[in-house]
Amino acid sequence: MFEIGVEINRNTDGLTFVLPISHQKPLPHSVRFGEDHFIERANAGFEPERSKWESLVDGVIPAVAKAFPNIPQRLQESVASTIGSVKLEAHFNPQKVGSKVNVALIDRIGRAVLSTAL
Repeated sequence: MFEIGVEINRNTDGLTFVLPISHQKPLPHSVRFGEDHFIERANAGFEPERSKWESLVDGVIPAVAKAFPNIPQRLQESVASTIGSVKLEAHFNPQKVGSKVNVALIDRIGRAVLSTAL
């Protein structure tokens, strides 16, 4: 497992490497950079964040299945969960987080890159 995070530097002429802020130990694990206060609240079961996250995930599953019809259902659910998390943070924190989510999946065996924006 290899992970790396980068952000555009202050001069907007290069990249700065950043360390993961949130990192779960067991695999599969997620790595998040930036704003995640409301994601953490949803993960802990706090309302209204938890219900909003569940609604966002349920709402995006059909679009994920349409965008990535050939990936396993478990991976579709994982993608939908990730999209729901970003959209949740955008809902409660719109000044800092945009609601458009770009998803890219790399199929190392098939040597393909799949992507969509939701």
